[in-house]
Amino acid sequence: MTTSSSSCRDAGRKNPETSSDGAGEPPEAEEAQEPCATEGPAETPATCSTDNLHLQEVRQDIEQRTQELLSRGGAYLASRSLQDFNAEATAQIKAGEHAAAAATYGALFAKARQSNLTHPELYICHSNCSAAYLHLGLFSEALQHANKCQQLAQASLRRNFKGSGSYVKSFLRKGQALLGLGLSRDAVKALDEGLKLDPFNPDLKLELQKANQAVLKDLAEGKGRETKAIDYPEARQRISYHPYAAPLHRIKTDDMLPLKLLTPFQAENDHHIKDTYNYVTVQTDVRMPKRHILQLEDSYTVSRFQQAIEAAVKAVVAEDKDCRVLDLGAGAGLHAMLALRAGAHHVTAVERWLYLALACKQCMLANEFSEERLKVVYKRATDLKLKEDVPIVCNLLIANILDEGLLTSGLIPSVRHALGSLLTTDAILLPSSATVYCQAVELRTREVAGLDMSAANQYRWHPAYAAGVPLAHDRIVALSEPKEVWHFDLGAPPDRSDVKTVDVEITRRGRWNAVMFWYKLHLFGDVYLSTGPEAVAEGLRSLQPAVQYIAGELPVDVGQVLPMAASHNTVRMQFDVESADYLHLHKRDASFPQHHFAMLVDEGRCQAYERAIKRAVERARAADGEAHVLDIGCGAGVLSLLAARAGAKSVVACDLHESLCDVARKAAAANGLSERVSVVYRDIGLLQRGREVRPLGVNVVVADVFDAGLLGDQIPYMLELARRSVVAPGATVVPAAATLYCMGIEALTGRVAGLDMSPMNTYRWDAGYEAVNLADIPHRRLTKPTKVLEQWFDGGERKGRGRESMLKLEVVAEGLLNAVAFWFDLHLDDCETLTNAPDGIGEGGVVLCALGDGEEEAGRENGAAAEAVQVDDSPALPLESQQQQLAAQDDAAASDSPRQPPTPGAASDTEPAANDFVPADSFEGARQGYAFKLGDQGLGYYLECPASSAGAGKAADRSQEKEDGEPAASAVSDGGGAQQRGSSVLAAVPAAAEQAQPQPLAPGPRHHWGQALQYLDRAVAVQPGRRLALLARRDEGRMRFSLRQGVGEAVGRSPWKVEWGGGSSVENPHYQRVHYCQLLVSDFLQRVKSRRFPPIERDMAMVLAHCGSLLLDPAAVQEVAHELIVLEKMHLYPEFSPAASLEALTKRPLRLC
Repeated sequence: MTTSSSSCRDAGRKNPETSSDGAGEPPEAEEAQEPCATEGPAETPATCSTDNLHLQEVRQDIEQRTQELLSRGGAYLASRSLQDFNAEATAQIKAGEHAAAAATYGALFAKARQSNLTHPELYICHSNCSAAYLHLGLFSEALQHANKCQQLAQASLRRNFKGSGSYVKSFLRKGQALLGLGLSRDAVKALDEGLKLDPFNPDLKLELQKANQAVLKDLAEGKGRETKAIDYPEARQRISYHPYAAPLHRIKTDDMLPLKLLTPFQAENDHHIKDTYNYVTVQTDVRMPKRHILQLEDSYTVSRFQQAIEAAVKAVVAEDKDCRVLDLGAGAGLHAMLALRAGAHHVTAVERWLYLALACKQCMLANEFSEERLKVVYKRATDLKLKEDVPIVCNLLIANILDEGLLTSGLIPSVRHALGSLLTTDAILLPSSATVYCQAVELRTREVAGLDMSAANQYRWHPAYAAGVPLAHDRIVALSEPKEVWHFDLGAPPDRSDVKTVDVEITRRGRWNAVMFWYKLHLFGDVYLSTGPEAVAEGLRSLQPAVQYIAGELPVDVGQVLPMAASHNTVRMQFDVESADYLHLHKRDASFPQHHFAMLVDEGRCQAYERAIKRAVERARAADGEAHVLDIGCGAGVLSLLAARAGAKSVVACDLHESLCDVARKAAAANGLSERVSVVYRDIGLLQRGREVRPLGVNVVVADVFDAGLLGDQIPYMLELARRSVVAPGATVVPAAATLYCMGIEALTGRVAGLDMSPMNTYRWDAGYEAVNLADIPHRRLTKPTKVLEQWFDGGERKGRGRESMLKLEVVAEGLLNAVAFWFDLHLDDCETLTNAPDGIGEGGVVLCALGDGEEEAGRENGAAAEAVQVDDSPALPLESQQQQLAAQDDAAASDSPRQPPTPGAASDTEPAANDFVPADSFEGARQGYAFKLGDQGLGYYLECPASSAGAGKAADRSQEKEDGEPAASAVSDGGGAQQRGSSVLAAVPAAAEQAQPQPLAPGPRHHWGQALQYLDRAVAVQPGRRLALLARRDEGRMRFSLRQGVGEAVGRSPWKVEWGGGSSVENPHYQRVHYCQLLVSDFLQRVKSRRFPPIERDMAMVLAHCGSLLLDPAAVQEVAHELIVLEKMHLYPEFSPAASLEALTKRPLRLC
């Protein structure tokens, strides 16, 4: 329930000019009214009393005038038609006699009631009457007639569209009346609804801008805040389960904290939800192996569990007992094998997810553990049975059913079931307890490039807590000290809910909009594992604090103490603030693309775009006299606002997500740019000249519709659609072009804690690429960066735009190349370039610094350290010519390596080395001791530190030695030698070095796109100084990389990605299982258009609320839920959207900002 406080009613002063219509005139003849002002100094009680007295006199005057007209008798009223009354009132309004006009309209409405008359355009009379009352400052009456106009005009639209103009104008009248009454929030809503219908209406845009300013003024004065009534369950109620025959479609999960829980049996068999549950289960199953690889790479968590397991096994053995272990949430079996290695007699490894259970068996066999000592059970932990699944009661329990929210994966139900029948009374539990801490935080978007973008904060909402996305800790502002909330003793797990009030003492001024909570596990003895911020700083990667948004934004100051309600139902925790006055409540839109918050905090991107847009607008104004801009995929609208601020006469911001359009519209109003920025909720392919865009079209186009791989969001296709319809010939496009680069890397899992976990590499391969922050992925760089292609966005024809090209990668380190990382330089114009290159690589593919801590020293020893490497920039040949050339050069000497570009003239060898900066308009070649980048002094070459220069010099010397005498043959040949080398390296992967020491999580990519990572279908062993052929192909707008046929060794694939038999009837049951999900989606989309079924969000909310009792993974469930909700929204669009892309709207952010 939401309420709003209001200021003094009927406080208007201003009487702007207006005109009105005749009853027979078309609605389009109406002119919109200016708002009645609420501006000016604050009113004293005496002034307010005087104003109310004046308004009362005006009301009495209108009533007397109306009675005089009605008292002239029935003959007078019968002689005058409704049109006559309307014509008289219109003339009075034009003459400035608003009170007389209001009285005339009063007589008109009285005649219509008494004589039971009507008119198909009576809504015009109500609109004009509302305008008259607005001029008189009688906002209550104006609101009444605006609502009546809106009702009649909407009904008339069923007959024809003559009333469309009055219908739109009714929102303007309504907004003006609400603004006059001091209900600025309601006025914003009404005006926003009107702008959705007519995004180019200047009066609506101006009124929205004033209404937003009024909201801010109210908030500054402590008025207009919103409250939310929160209903909490009584403390410590017993948790139960729904009976098997319960109708699940009637279960409400509005509070997301139910006291009656679902069982997996019900979810699998109830016909209302079973399809949704099965879809979520299969989709989670195929996502879990890659998520588990992250756990294996988390040496911080692995080392602590290893210490605890070894100590616990020794404690059991010390009592002269056989250590029998029950491992819940076994994953790939690491903990189970650690227990066996420590001396356990037998381990039962239980895994709820099918492909993790298969991986567990594979890892067990790879480490030569027999099935007599290690039994793998694919089952939910709450379904285990003694003897059937667990051979004998166990005396050591390892429960690794953990997630950011502690309870949401089913930890407590699983441990409770194990304690009931599967463990001895003196069994050791690992972990034995958990302590939960919470903290008030601020996670908001503020100014972006000098623009107020706080409107986006209204959509910071999530049905549960944000899971599965690393936090951008530099964006989180702590407003209080951490406080302990609960202590869970897993030896006596709770079976009742709990609600407690926590007093939060504010230690920093800000706006409280989220709660960050984490927990500290007591594993065994003196071994603890925390998921708090301090653990993340020490190297924790697979877990982190959870962030839950509260109902809205609360202004807080130092010393305040606010009560916070903390509650749990054994499978989920929840935090809310009781009885608070929020600045605004968050809008509940589960389809909102969360990655747009990361785009907004990318300050470097926004500033670079601002400079480029400013130059583009200036050029357009110089050439055509004025600039008209189209923003494709505007998102929150920051690029549109930058264009308007740069001097564009008009900006059309187009997006296909309604909530993003709402943010853009409010941001334009907040920055005073509504008059020039029009936000259109429509597909770019459906825009038309003369409707959304001026008849001559736009002469500037801006866009940031890129994914990590540059072209995955179909930006070339969108630009082509725009050029066909609304873009003028010769228009400037920002960005103008882009250059794609790639390099070969080794990204493999080897030995973890001394155990061979290489079978997990089978689950890395995918046909497409994924967006990553490469600094988060343990890898080794094996080749120099190489240019892949150039993409031009200005519509001109350029060379090098073929769909396929053969690249030549120069190897700099020994290893097994199984993946390709690629990124792009985005050339906004001739002067500005953005790059999303990995750390240590600059624009143009130049290696700027030594390899990171996550890469092994082998790369340093093979010349990949501080050398400023120039990208292979030789022109691409046709594919057939390249293949012939490469085949002839397989055994060529090193002198055939790619030509090094000439050194720049400004960077000659005779120039003094003390020059720490050499300006350059573009990259002109590698220069010893210098790095090319955009720095404080502009674009050019900056002097590196002496150590880096020395390293570069040594690397150059080694390179010269190779050119003088050492052959640089191709890394592989078409013969069997390559296969032997590849297989030997694959076999040697388990023997690789132990995992490195824990490293803190990288702060995040330099730009929000991150980098693209594609695992190859074949892996090849490479040696430094040689070259490798790589085929780059554009397939449906997305890049694909592959080795030449016959090169390297085929990598393993996930079971569901292997088709046996081909065609529609494949024999592989794993492939059929995933294909079943596609059939479910097809069936779901067929039902969407009918609107006869409840939205998918309702089913997903139920699954998410019962995630812990269903033993699902919350991060995977949230990801699947977002995809389905967005898919449903896309298919409910009233028009076909040719440029719509599910991938573009469901991208996951690389950091939660």
